[in-house]
Amino acid sequence: LPSAAHLDIPTLNDHIPMLLDELALALEQPSEETIAETLREGTPPEHGIQRFEDGFDIREVVSEYNILRGCVHDLAQEHDLSLEGESFHILNRVLDEAIGLAVETHAE
Repeated sequence: LPSAAHLDIPTLNDHIPMLLDELALALEQPSEETIAETLREGTPPEHGIQRFEDGFDIREVVSEYNILRGCVHDLAQEHDLSLEGESFHILNRVLDEAIGLAVETHAE
């Protein structure tokens, strides 16, 4: 992504480990709290603000999450894990909600 070219690796990875923890929790433990409620208090809003400050446009914020989605799918495939059924839907709901929240705070 053009706006990522000037960033160092720690800045690029900033919220990703925590988002992956949030994703793992959503996959491991059913909760009465919705994914949207969990993520609203999580990393995506902070990520949107950070990427605004880093000079990313909204398309780049969305692209960044979609790159992450591809990486998760590739990693699962490399380890012979099947992302289908409920786990597939949870993964996509978490990432789609994360995109929405990051874009919302980026735009604000």
